[in-house]
Amino acid sequence: MEVRIEYIEERKLVGTRIKTSITRDLTGKLWSDFMPKRKEISNNGSLSKNSTNCSNKC
Repeated sequence: MEVRIEYIEERKLVGTRIKTSITRDLTGKLWSDFMPKRKEISNNGSLSKNSTNCSNKC
């Protein structure tokens, strides 16, 4: 695998967060809570969905 940095146009990100752990992964709950609210986002220019998990002190 080759590592590279790519520069893309500026974007606005909308989401939610929760404190969780590897043993108590609540990613599915976050998505199920967020998806019904997605239609409230104005100027939604993309259908892409991203999930980021961060451990320890992020």
